[in-house]
Amino acid sequence: MARHNAEIYGVADKIEFIVGDIFKIYPKLKADVVFMSPPWGGPKYSQTKSYSIETMCSDHVGGGFRIFDIVKTIAPNIAFHLPKNTNILEV
Repeated sequence: MARHNAEIYGVADKIEFIVGDIFKIYPKLKADVVFMSPPWGGPKYSQTKSYSIETMCSDHVGGGFRIFDIVKTIAPNIAFHLPKNTNILEV
């Protein structure tokens, strides 16, 4: 779907889409921008009053903050897609 949208907006030649396990491939990656949309914990995330980046993906390399640190090694510009009920004090 992302490739399709890139074609529609005429930017497909400016984007490289990579599909893979970020924890295995990140040391080889360099980019200008990374768009992150890690799993938030499933459909029940919205039942939580305040969503925490710290506990997001806690079973992967230390959670959301550690994932963000990993992505900072790839690109200086990061878009981090988070649920609307994210604790704003963590951002």
